[in-house]
Amino acid sequence: MFIDKSLLIKGIIEDPSGTILITRPRRCGKTFSMSMLQYFFSAEVFGQKTHGLFDELAIAKVDNGKYLEEYQGKSPVIFLSFKDIRERTLDDCLRNLGILLQELYLEHEYLIDSPHLSIYNKKDFNHI
Repeated sequence: MFIDKSLLIKGIIEDPSGTILITRPRRCGKTFSMSMLQYFFSAEVFGQKTHGLFDELAIAKVDNGKYLEEYQGKSPVIFLSFKDIRERTLDDCLRNLGILLQELYLEHEYLIDSPHLSIYNKKDFNHI
């Protein structure tokens, strides 16, 4: 059974706080919700174009598609989940976190050519 949770996107866009903390018990859809946000705001995720993925969902029907038109695919998203880091030592946790960060940098390597990053940001990006 599919439950459409896409109106969460509208709630986040309209939230005036600027910061949102999502806390729920285990197995309550936190990672799913964050993944949905990633696929909504990014133009591409893991090489897959996201255009059209939300066309039949509730978010597309609000205000004649206003949220799709204004926000869908318009922002790079950094999505980092700690759910698979289950190491026994701090050193092992830090090593795996480093691997996750390397993968994120590779995924967003296209930002090196972006006019939105300053020369200093690009230098830091290349250094990392």
